[in-house]
Amino acid sequence: MMAWSWAACWWAAAVCVLGAAWAMTRRGKRAPLCGWGFMARAERRGRAFVSQELLSFVMGPMPGQLGGLAHVNSSNGGFRCVPAKAVLVLKPVQSDSRGSREVAFYEWARKGRIPRDILCRYHGVVRPVPGQAFIVLDDVTAGMARPCVLDVKLGTVTFEDEAPPEKRRRELNKYPPQATLGCRIVGMRLDGEPPRDRRWGYSLSPDQLADGLRAFFLPCAGLDTFQRRLAQLRHWVAHVPNDLRFVSSSLLFVYDAAAPDRVELKLIDFAHVRRDPA
Repeated sequence: MMAWSWAACWWAAAVCVLGAAWAMTRRGKRAPLCGWGFMARAERRGRAFVSQELLSFVMGPMPGQLGGLAHVNSSNGGFRCVPAKAVLVLKPVQSDSRGSREVAFYEWARKGRIPRDILCRYHGVVRPVPGQAFIVLDDVTAGMARPCVLDVKLGTVTFEDEAPPEKRRRELNKYPPQATLGCRIVGMRLDGEPPRDRRWGYSLSPDQLADGLRAFFLPCAGLDTFQRRLAQLRHWVAHVPNDLRFVSSSLLFVYDAAAPDRVELKLIDFAHVRRDPA
């Protein structure tokens, strides 16, 4: 393994420590954060923000996506659209309770309970395709000429308390080192290289995972900004409201290879957020 710079070593350690801390922050029985009232409110918000006709006209597959719902040309893949005022990502709302939970989380977070710069900016829910709802988010790669993207799944546990034994086994077998590392790479895209998907992430040994992090962060001139943002996120995790537990959420790291000091760090994926019913 090649020698690491101090910054790359810091990153490998920081991401794993944050992942482990994430899993340990609020254990115990939790109730889903969901409700049909959230969905109705989200759809009103979405209709107020965008034009249905415009979305239907300009919507196209989201290029270079990473992660479980991000396989380009799949039936449940995401989309990118470009209305007049912003570049948007349309993330499919899953048809089961996971979808309503994620919408409910974004609606709940709008009330200022989570620092806004931690999340992708949220604009509600739209239905430009019959039978399919989409969460409307700002595209964090908008304006980047050569975006580099890294999706890191957080936590030593990626299943919910009530998951049946078979589900628990499947999750644990996906990437056994995650139980101790507290993270895994879901996908990575570097400038001029083919995207690396979750199958590649599952194949990595702990040392190879560290090499992958090094390969992503070393070309970036904005490491200081990433470090500040991650430190802020770690501080927030340490003081997260007592009634919240995040399961199977991810960190999304983005920088522009054409301007490597331009960086974004966002927390994503909230289909398994839990709340204490009390």
